[in-house]
Amino acid sequence: MKRRPLHGAPLRGRGDPPLYAILRVLCRVLIAPLYRYTARGGHLLPREGGVILAVSHKSWWDPIFAAMPLERPVRPMAKVELFESWLSREVVSRLGAFPIHRGKGDIEALRVSLSIVARGGVLLMFPEGTRFHDDEIHPFHPGIAMLAARSGAPVVPIAVRGTRQMARHKLPRFPRVRVAVGAPMDLSSVPGRGSERYAAAAEMIRAQVAALYAEL
Repeated sequence: MKRRPLHGAPLRGRGDPPLYAILRVLCRVLIAPLYRYTARGGHLLPREGGVILAVSHKSWWDPIFAAMPLERPVRPMAKVELFESWLSREVVSRLGAFPIHRGKGDIEALRVSLSIVARGGVLLMFPEGTRFHDDEIHPFHPGIAMLAARSGAPVVPIAVRGTRQMARHKLPRFPRVRVAVGAPMDLSSVPGRGSERYAAAAEMIRAQVAALYAEL
């Protein structure tokens, strides 16, 4: 059976702002108490203009908890597998997510990412590239630094702690979840050129996320 193209117009859209707002309230009212959720630094997110969020990644819950303290809607970059079923595709695309093919150069995902930031949106990325079920912050892919350089947008580091315990068990668990949002990073002064500069900038971002994670 021929698969439906994943990068159609609905996935390039702006999501469903009313649905996003409703679900954000429900998460704060229903989910936050279950996980004794606390967050700090949400006020550090710029109130306007394009922004790139660099978020630690231990569980598929991470984008939910990372977005909860922020007053602006976010556009998550999500693995392409989430868009393969009709129901999942409808849900995540309405929440503003768009697909990326991991492990390969995805020109369409790059174009969509730059478009989101250029329109003044908030792009959420997991620079580690995949989930890690340990207590470390692993090396960041340089793609986030390239996006920051091409768009001129600041990068806001975010650490999420506690979701690792949720990811390792099939039965529901309710560990304490904590989130720390850091100050926006201006990477325009990072020395070097090309891939060398992107790698250095990615490590700077990783170090900030790791520092926040260690404080939680």
